[in-house]
Amino acid sequence: MSLSFYEVSVGHHLQILGATQNILRMAEVNAETGVIDLGAIVNFRPHGSNEGRH
Repeated sequence: MSLSFYEVSVGHHLQILGATQNILRMAEVNAETGVIDLGAIVNFRPHGSNEGRH
């Protein structure tokens, strides 16, 4: 029995999307309760992320 790349990768991508959804949901809840500033999350840029861009 062989598996195609599609069969193997779809489950992995769904798992990543689910994890991302949970992270965003937690951030939204914390922003709504005033624990964190949602704007700060949206505008966050890791150190060095703009290097080489003009």
